[in-house]
Amino acid sequence: MLQTHLTRWNFQVDFGTLEEQLREQALAGVGMDFATLQRFLSNFIELIVIAIVAFFMLLDGKRIWNFALKAFPEHFRPQITEAIQHNFIVFFWRRLLLSIFFGVSIWVVFIILDLPFALVLAAIAGVFDLIPGIGATIGITLVFLIVLPQGIWLALQVLVGCVLLQQYVFCFI
Repeated sequence: MLQTHLTRWNFQVDFGTLEEQLREQALAGVGMDFATLQRFLSNFIELIVIAIVAFFMLLDGKRIWNFALKAFPEHFRPQITEAIQHNFIVFFWRRLLLSIFFGVSIWVVFIILDLPFALVLAAIAGVFDLIPGIGATIGITLVFLIVLPQGIWLALQVLVGCVLLQQYVFCFI
């Protein structure tokens, strides 16, 4: 009815094609929603599994460790335990020292940029840097988003300074 009314006014509209395109877009959106839901559920299940494993490791960590060591010959077990403990301790100390260095260094950069709340923002970036792998990216992005309302130019300077300094710190890993 609308199409015939528009045709009287010399508007050539094909609602069949428009309807088909809308249907395709709706189906594509539903497919993306299902994929997003699937990723969310998968990540949620992984989080639950990690929490359960961590809980049982806290409760019965020694017994689980001894069970895992049974896969190795008995004369190697003390050496394996000592080597793994040493490697974990060294890893965490290095991670802590690099994060402190990054936090203090970025604090100096923020002071040079005359950024308000420089210490708080540097602490945020430094604490997130403790997370191996993705932590530095999360921290830098968070600081960038916090600074963004103060001006795009300042936020870009903060972003470039953080990324360059993080790449410099990354050379020591």
